[in-house]
Amino acid sequence: MLRKILTIFMLAFVIFFGGLQFSLAQEPEGKVIVFVMDRVSWQELKDSDLPTLKRLIKEGGIGLLNNRGYLGLDTSKSFLTLATGVRSPHVDNFSLVAGGEEIYQNAPVRDVYRLRTGLPPANAEIFYLNLALAEEAISTVPYELRFGILGDILKKHGYKRAVIGNEDLGIDHNLRRAKRPGAILALDGEGKVDYGAVGKEILEIDSASPYGVRTDINLLVQQFRRLYRKADYIVVDFGDTLR
Repeated sequence: MLRKILTIFMLAFVIFFGGLQFSLAQEPEGKVIVFVMDRVSWQELKDSDLPTLKRLIKEGGIGLLNNRGYLGLDTSKSFLTLATGVRSPHVDNFSLVAGGEEIYQNAPVRDVYRLRTGLPPANAEIFYLNLALAEEAISTVPYELRFGILGDILKKHGYKRAVIGNEDLGIDHNLRRAKRPGAILALDGEGKVDYGAVGKEILEIDSASPYGVRTDINLLVQQFRRLYRKADYIVVDFGDTLR
């Protein structure tokens, strides 16, 4: 039953559509890696000079999925729909996700999470700060929908989750420019991820890049190697395609 459920979720991630694209590879050890390239079209991938990605596409599987959310289509609905497996509603500022030691509203994110949810941070590294807004939005949908169901299934069966990277529109110490939609795909029902690096530690300042920042590939690879040893399911949000 678990294999069937996970297969359904994983097939949902192997998609290519106009606004959001995911490439998923199944490693021999049983690890799952989801690579997020936001705002890239299929034609752009087809015409690009990316031999490794083209090899993954050729040797892997491609599935088409209607990513429409509840009552329409936007980025929030699309990511939440992928994470829940059910057409999801819009959530304001839906990707307010941060590492426990980042600062938000003059306090460590770990403490803000505890204050907003009443839940213990425990040993998690990544936290969702708008859990209440997400649950309120979900309650308006006229059918059953569970936030973080994929993360809960993985957690229940002992699989560790991790997320790396962001789509931030600059470096801001109070998360005003934070955009971390990839993390939504790894959250559990309590709005937590076991491991991750989603803050400015994955970025480098570059005046020639949009918004003055870009993903530091060397740091991204370092974090991936660190978390690959720990996690079974890893979401990598490249970020620069959105910026």
